[in-house]
Amino acid sequence: MLEAVAAGDPTLLVDDLELRRQGVSYTVDTLRVIAARPDCDGKPGLLIGDDQAEAFGRWREPDSIAALADLVIAGRGVDAPPTFPWPHRRLGNALFPVSSSMVRERIASGGAWRRLIPDAVRKLIEERGWYRA
Repeated sequence: MLEAVAAGDPTLLVDDLELRRQGVSYTVDTLRVIAARPDCDGKPGLLIGDDQAEAFGRWREPDSIAALADLVIAGRGVDAPPTFPWPHRRLGNALFPVSSSMVRERIASGGAWRRLIPDAVRKLIEERGWYRA
């Protein structure tokens, strides 16, 4: 699905690094691999939702993650913690109250869902019959 969306945007790249890795995949390990690549120019950005910001301190090696990536916190409609002790930027993004689980539930129950996702993803879901009850 990511490849279908990225195909229409030359600024996006889909990397299956985490799928190829054996065992559990942690963000810090992924960032170490990306940062070590010769074509990595500067720190990669890591976008997390404000719904994950409170739990960030419990992620594996949060200080290393913050050192390896520029952290950006996007609004997801929850109250983010008032303090986030790692260097970061907050997006002033508009909220889009749609989640992947909601889309899957709507598909399974026969509800309206087609306008909630990109056309390329909608086509894949319809062609392959994914998420139907």
